[in-house]
Amino acid sequence: MKKIEFNVDGINCNSCVNKIKNHFADNNMISCVDVSIENKSVLIELDDSISNMATKKELEDLGFSILSMKKISNV
Repeated sequence: MKKIEFNVDGINCNSCVNKIKNHFADNNMISCVDVSIENKSVLIELDDSISNMATKKELEDLGFSILSMKKISNV
């Protein structure tokens, strides 16, 4: 498992938070999604087999702009 933090433009309300969390909720390769309106960030704990770019694209497909992403740690 690894943790990736995405700085995301467009997270403005609880609806945005729910949209992101609900999108990833049924994916058993993702164990945790933490969304912060204040920091405009999404922290995702996911399986090593999922590429960072694929996860970035999923967030973009939901209508958000990714400003940056960084690997936080291996779990």
